[in-house]
Amino acid sequence: MIVAARSPRVADTSLGAPGTPKGTTTPDSSDAAPEPAQFAARTVNAYGVPFVSPETEQDVGPETQVQVPPLGEDVTV
Repeated sequence: MIVAARSPRVADTSLGAPGTPKGTTTPDSSDAAPEPAQFAARTVNAYGVPFVSPETEQDVGPETQVQVPPLGEDVTV
């Protein structure tokens, strides 16, 4: 005789929104569009920690405001 184990009354889920994907999702970029796109070379950084990107600092100068990402975290187009 085979006896099935009973399901718990409460689902065992991690903190956060239940049912959402863990980590990155696909497609990640616009190259997965259904129609052809104009070619443009891009460098894209992938981070080791899902859904986390580095902080961006705002340098305050006398005349110009410039966004400065951390060294090595640039995206080149």
